[in-house]
Amino acid sequence: MATEIAAEAFLSASIEFLLDKIASSPVADFLRREKYSSFDVLKLETLFYSLTAVLADAGQKQIRNPAVKRWLERLQDAVDDAEDLFDEIEYEALKLEVEAESRARKRKASEFLSNISNLFYSTDLDMKTKMEEILGRLEYFANQINILGLEKGFGEEKSFRRIESTSLMDESEVYGRNADKDAVMKVLMTDDVDSQNPCVIPIVGMGGVGKTTLAQALFNDHKVKEVFEHKVWVCVSDEFDVCKVTETILRTVSSEACNGMNLNLLQVKLREKLTEKKFFIVLDDVWEDNYVKWEDLKKPFKDGAQGSTIIITTRSKNVARIMGTVGPHFLNTLTNGECWQLFAKHACSGFTGDFTVNSELKRIGRDIVEKCKGLPLAAKALGGLLRSTLDVGRWEQIAKSDIWDFTDEQSNILPALRLSYHYLPSHLKRCFAYCSIFPKNYEFQKEELVLLWMALKLVEHSERNNRRMEEVGEKYFDDLVSMSFFQQLRTNENTSYFVMHDLMVDLARSVSGKYFCLLSYQNRSPEEVVMRTRHLACSIEWHDLDDKRFSYVLEATRLRTFLSLKIQWDRLSFSKEVVDSLLSKLQCLRVVTFCSSSISELPDSIGEQKHLRYLDLSSTTIRMLPKSITTLYNLQTLKLYHCRYLENLPKDMHHLINLRHLDIRLCNELLEMPGQISKLKDLQILSIFIVGKDSGSKIGELRELSGLRGELHIKKLENVVDVKNAPDQANLKDKKRLEKLSLQWSFNSRSSNDGLIHEKNVLDMLLPHRTLKELEIFGYPGKTFPSWVGDISYGNIVFLKLIGCRYCFCLPPLGQLPFLKTLIISEFDVVATVGNEFYGNGSSIKPFSSLEILTFNDMSSWKQWEPIRVEDAGTFGKLRELKISNCHKLTGELPQLFPSLTKIKIYGCERFAYSLPRIPCIRQLEIRSYEKGLFGYVFQSRRDRGVTNSSLITTGRFDKLQIFDRNKSLESPSPNHRLESLEELEVDKCDDSFRFFHMDFFPKLRELSIYRCKSFESLSISDGRQCLASLSSLCIMHCPNFVSFPEAGLPAPNLSTFRIEGCDELKWLPRQMHNLLTSLKTLEIKGCPEIDGFPEGGLPLSLSTLTISSGLSLKAKYLYSNKLMVSWSNWNLQRLINLKSLTIESEDEDVESFPEEGRLPTTITHLSISKFRKLRALDKNGLQQLTSLKELMIGDCHELQTIPEEVFSTSLERLTITYCPKLRIIPVQGLPSLEALHIYECPNLQTIQQEFPASLKELDISGCPMLGECKI
Repeated sequence: MATEIAAEAFLSASIEFLLDKIASSPVADFLRREKYSSFDVLKLETLFYSLTAVLADAGQKQIRNPAVKRWLERLQDAVDDAEDLFDEIEYEALKLEVEAESRARKRKASEFLSNISNLFYSTDLDMKTKMEEILGRLEYFANQINILGLEKGFGEEKSFRRIESTSLMDESEVYGRNADKDAVMKVLMTDDVDSQNPCVIPIVGMGGVGKTTLAQALFNDHKVKEVFEHKVWVCVSDEFDVCKVTETILRTVSSEACNGMNLNLLQVKLREKLTEKKFFIVLDDVWEDNYVKWEDLKKPFKDGAQGSTIIITTRSKNVARIMGTVGPHFLNTLTNGECWQLFAKHACSGFTGDFTVNSELKRIGRDIVEKCKGLPLAAKALGGLLRSTLDVGRWEQIAKSDIWDFTDEQSNILPALRLSYHYLPSHLKRCFAYCSIFPKNYEFQKEELVLLWMALKLVEHSERNNRRMEEVGEKYFDDLVSMSFFQQLRTNENTSYFVMHDLMVDLARSVSGKYFCLLSYQNRSPEEVVMRTRHLACSIEWHDLDDKRFSYVLEATRLRTFLSLKIQWDRLSFSKEVVDSLLSKLQCLRVVTFCSSSISELPDSIGEQKHLRYLDLSSTTIRMLPKSITTLYNLQTLKLYHCRYLENLPKDMHHLINLRHLDIRLCNELLEMPGQISKLKDLQILSIFIVGKDSGSKIGELRELSGLRGELHIKKLENVVDVKNAPDQANLKDKKRLEKLSLQWSFNSRSSNDGLIHEKNVLDMLLPHRTLKELEIFGYPGKTFPSWVGDISYGNIVFLKLIGCRYCFCLPPLGQLPFLKTLIISEFDVVATVGNEFYGNGSSIKPFSSLEILTFNDMSSWKQWEPIRVEDAGTFGKLRELKISNCHKLTGELPQLFPSLTKIKIYGCERFAYSLPRIPCIRQLEIRSYEKGLFGYVFQSRRDRGVTNSSLITTGRFDKLQIFDRNKSLESPSPNHRLESLEELEVDKCDDSFRFFHMDFFPKLRELSIYRCKSFESLSISDGRQCLASLSSLCIMHCPNFVSFPEAGLPAPNLSTFRIEGCDELKWLPRQMHNLLTSLKTLEIKGCPEIDGFPEGGLPLSLSTLTISSGLSLKAKYLYSNKLMVSWSNWNLQRLINLKSLTIESEDEDVESFPEEGRLPTTITHLSISKFRKLRALDKNGLQQLTSLKELMIGDCHELQTIPEEVFSTSLERLTITYCPKLRIIPVQGLPSLEALHIYECPNLQTIQQEFPASLKELDISGCPMLGECKI
């Protein structure tokens, strides 16, 4: 069973925190004021030390001794109360500090000092009572130590060291690792004389993912045996003992006894054995990232023959960085199919036989494999558990159990993953355990999690180490990523998102115990919120104060975290009463988030949260913050991102003296900042600063904020005044941690000539530190830029955007920026020529040597782009993508030096598109609004256009071509012109002459899409025997006159996706589909009312997804029928053994019952039916035959009245019913696997029969006013 092995880590950290606080000024001052002697203080410290000394022993004994478990729980309560008290003492000190400053401005200092003792007395009396109570409780717990038999220094966690691995393996157990093996083998077999010797290849992955198995497969490969003279396998495990590892290697290569040898003798002998010999060593399961030990170990290896190799397997990226000489090979999880093979091998035995012949066991087995989430160790362990039984009940029990419910003897998943946790330092144990609050598959960002850790004081920080808390927390995060506790999922616009593997979430929950709770549809029992819960997250709706779930939360009076989690696009609903009760009754909160919820106002009771450090109101409709929020003196983080109705910030924001992060991005109604922001000395993140005109903050407020980092967007710069007398008001040049700076004038601001000079002085004043990486300037009203814009000294800039500088008549010398990668220039209304000044005015730097993406938009006066005067191979040498849009006057040629350009987009440049140069690497071309025929441009050589240099003559070598036009002609290429390399072609809105498309001209075409071409009629192949071997996707949409495919069919054996929509006159699908389209997976037919059946022979057996719909065709709606649907009983879908998903949208009048028995294959997992105008009932026999069905969607069936009981297959997981106005009853009994139920707009629905199954995770019902109470 899961054990609460994180309790010791949290308790010891809390006590260490309290010991530090005893020495801090506010707590020490309080103790002196209350007449606590130095002996009393020493006694308190001694109590804490004595309790800390036995925590390890208590942590082990609690598992078997309930009395110790209760002792630990109550001790945690007392320590938390002490922490709250010390925090409250510090809060009162902060309060006095703020009030002292405020009163100093309003009164004489003597008046304030005369009252200060009264201010202290009013709060100290209550806090002294609490202190006496806590001291008494701590003494009680200390007295219990001997009674409970707790011992100091004992109780170290038992060794988690696994059984030592060996090189032997069962090759039949290796699934899904061929690609991994080939990738490592390629490096292993390379004798590169320039590479380091020996080559060290790290294999990195989470516990149980198969690193050792892969290493064994490589070790035993016959090619390895032939190439290497010596092969050695060493299981290093947790202790990196240089002497022991060296001895193991020496014994293997020499077969000599090494007893009594010291390290020196061992290494000398090993070096002799390995010199000029080609060796292969596997160091399995390396944990310790000790550079010195590794350097000592590898000394004997350096004289080995070229090509000698060492493979290390590790869970740590840090180990890989220290030991590896080549990049690590990251081992990912298996696919479900590969995991299924491994599970089936271990679940089948000669004694019980093959379970897969039993369809029910096979279905349950698939569910079990889903739990494994690609982890081979889990698949092997769970398969082994079921090896001796074919009992369906036992299999169901395993499928519904949490993996962490199994004992270590039943499953080695626990030791394998808990081992990773065991070796974490205590500060990382706490941070990882906190993540148990998140649901599975929850995506989080590094900054988000670090700020939460900081708010809960999980980040150990000392002012003496000169490192910001954020830096320490980021190091924690990186360490957990390195050890595979977190996995990077994706990166969007420089923001990385991370997840935890499902089994890592389970591990976190197993070690965190009852102090963490998640309320969701997966775990919706409110009883699990107990008084000892400290951290709560919810992803379900609370509509009113009477909700029983909410009453349980209010009992958790020591709650420190309340997170409302946004799941997908759902918005959590909190009533005003719920929010007020939470904030007024739960007084220990450190973290509160209502992000993406329905709240529109925050009650004044927020000011009572003395301990609050993190408040997130992002994406809410809140309009203003209460004044009381400015008394949150401990607040570190305030997130107001995308509060689009927020109109202002409280006047006394400067009272939040511990504020470090203020996020007000996308608060577009916010007009100005409150004054005295400069007093927030700890501010690290200020996403936006709005320069005030009258009463608001002035630009000078930024001067004192020396700690700003990350991104800063300064708006309304037209309000800056008096630059001459204060030329360095913002002092941005000293803010070296700023990475992105955005400077914005309001676009409607205009200036006189004197004003234009002033605006240039403003921009000159705002020169940033030279470490800046990204710069944006919006609406600058000057005529020229100051010298620092484009200056070579800003060599770190990689991204630059200049927008709306309407009065600038020339561009700055941006070509001088040596590392600039992305440049966007837009709305320069008076720039007529882009020329030498843009490149750098004769600078020795090769212009734009690093630029990869260049965009010009809306340059209304731009006429000419002049080439650089001196040809230079480095100019634009790395440019990959060029986009020019809405530059209507632009003519002439592009500069010729684009050797790496692969993608061009030209929009709204009618005079320019035909003047494109021949570019050797171009692969993607997208052009809208051109005057001459596009295909003529693609094929025309430069000689045809008057270019005489024959070396530049080239034919089109495109991978992707996109053609967009309105009412212009698109001529087809002549037979002499073939786009040999074109892989993707998209044609949109090309009318008149574009009637036929000859497939012959595009032999390598993979994807063809033709949209909205009114005159387009047919696809053709001149040679009916030609094979379209490359074609994988074909899409023809809204071409009303399209009527035919090639006469003999489409010979496309690799076509996997075929979509046809809005083709009113098309009567037949391609012939011989069953023979010619043998790889077809997806077929969609929408809005083609004249198609009356499938071709002779039916559809291909490979088909897995089929969609039939009346679509948006006007003709289909006018006829109000679908000929294809009329013949649906002749479709013979039952023969499609691979069909998984079927979607049918029909307006047909004849179908009254669906689906008929035997008409659909049993393989279907997803079925969606809608707009059956006469459908009155579901066919019970037909649906029950769909034994694999997981998702069923029924919509817009206006005559559907009844759904029979037990009509659904027991495999059903998701059921959605929408817009069925006559439906009265929905039965859900007999659905043990149902996870999601969605019912919308069924106004006559009165009953949902039976209680919802325990498996239900999602429930969403709306538009059903007659529905009575549902039992959940």
